[in-house]
Amino acid sequence: MKFFHIGRLFFIVFFLGNLLTPVSAAAVNNPFGGLIINKTFCNCSGNWIITLQTPKSGLPRDLSFDFGSILYEFMKMRVGEQVLGTWEGAAQCLHITSHGCVPKFVSGKVVFPRIFMVGTSGGQLDSTPPPEEEKPQCSDGRDNDGDGKTDYPGDPGCDSPNDSSEGDPQCSDGRDNDGDGKTDYPDDDGCESDEDNSETLEPCSCNCSDGKSEEETRSELAAGGIEINKSPCPRENENNPCESTKTGTNSEGKAIYSCTDVRCLPQIAIDGLIELKRKSQCPVMITGGTEPGHKTHAQCKPVVDLRIDRSGETLNGCVDKYIAANAESVDRSGSTGPVYYLNLDVGRTRFIDERIRNYPQHWHVIFDGTRMPQNLNKCLAKQYIIANEGWKNEPYTDSRGFPTVGVGHKLDPGDSYNRTLTNEEVGDLFEQDFPKYERLAKNTAAPRGVQFESLSEGRQIVLIDMAFNMGSGNGEGLDDFDKMWTAIDNEQWDIAGDEIMDSEYAGQVGDRASRNAEMMRDGGTGVAERRVNDVQKAKDYDCGA
Repeated sequence: MKFFHIGRLFFIVFFLGNLLTPVSAAAVNNPFGGLIINKTFCNCSGNWIITLQTPKSGLPRDLSFDFGSILYEFMKMRVGEQVLGTWEGAAQCLHITSHGCVPKFVSGKVVFPRIFMVGTSGGQLDSTPPPEEEKPQCSDGRDNDGDGKTDYPGDPGCDSPNDSSEGDPQCSDGRDNDGDGKTDYPDDDGCESDEDNSETLEPCSCNCSDGKSEEETRSELAAGGIEINKSPCPRENENNPCESTKTGTNSEGKAIYSCTDVRCLPQIAIDGLIELKRKSQCPVMITGGTEPGHKTHAQCKPVVDLRIDRSGETLNGCVDKYIAANAESVDRSGSTGPVYYLNLDVGRTRFIDERIRNYPQHWHVIFDGTRMPQNLNKCLAKQYIIANEGWKNEPYTDSRGFPTVGVGHKLDPGDSYNRTLTNEEVGDLFEQDFPKYERLAKNTAAPRGVQFESLSEGRQIVLIDMAFNMGSGNGEGLDDFDKMWTAIDNEQWDIAGDEIMDSEYAGQVGDRASRNAEMMRDGGTGVAERRVNDVQKAKDYDCGA
């Protein structure tokens, strides 16, 4: 077992005092601690989720913390180490998708990390409990499950004094554990018996691999600014509880669905709707989704109906004008209305100005298919970066005054690589560094609406090289090229290349910027290949090492 001494972090807490001060006073009353069994970075909101195994000493288990108010040292801590600290506050965990930042779900619910600080309570977490704390929960004198009842026979969750858990099964604990307004068996639909330990009604599986539950899909659409006109359809069919239930019938006895489902709506449709909202800056409202009652809609089909803000022929609504202005072609021979073809980032999309008898006029939208992702030649990308950065076995000071070694690896105080390295060590260090900057380039692109994987190979290499050279984040480095990103999003490659050259970066790195600007303009890899061939160390680099 590896222990983590908190005292060694006090100098970092002091250095970041301006970030920690607002919460530190309240946080001292909220201790947490335990063994790190998992940690995940929320790459869009810049915070972390960690999972701690509750220590037997009684400190509470906490699930997450905000990177902005913690300290760099945590990134060096590993699963299997112990932490001790205090927590306060919360902030949403967002992760990056092709259409930007969306909330992260754990067990079907949006995650709200807590801010927490390591080192504010001092000391060292001891995983060896005193003898009295080894008692079973049902005889340890504590209300372990927080239900206001303690030990056997006072807590109904205890079968005997030797029972190791006070916890009642969720379906008989008197609580609405899944927040659906229903409690315990038989009232909660998610309970199969009073011994069932989950009130959550498991979402019915979708036949499509990327389909999600109604709740998760609605949350993702809402995060992207998409509205839905009606609540989900009820699911009260005894034979198939996953099937949407009709809410009435018309005069002919046909089912009426005065509700709108988005359950099992494919990801391409979700991404495309959010892209439409972002690019058009118009209100976007779904009026028809995956609920039954449509001829061409169904679960796992990338088809939706959108509200139309007009009556008749004139395209005068906000979405109307965007579709008309950006359509690559229009087919007016359709039986239900003219078809406008747009090439969105998610691929070709058909907007049908649908006019069907007895139905309100609306946009019927079909997302035909994604653009094929471009393969990245990582070996060429690595060789190109080596050719640009150089290969140094001895530590040196770079152009900005930072101590550096290997292939542009910035040294931190006390870094074990601050010495003469063998070629094998330089290669190993570079192989560790490269994936970080590949992710950094992708994570900088996503919030800008740019699908990194859909860019040409040459342009992907340019962005990774720029991230490797100057970093990215908080409006600095690659994140500071706002006009370049706008040009990339609009596929204005000459302008994107010009923006690379019209920067302080270009003045600092000279020919490197010129090469990257040329590759950004033409999208090919010829420039990178010629550069690698000119630098023997790069040309000889074994990418499989």
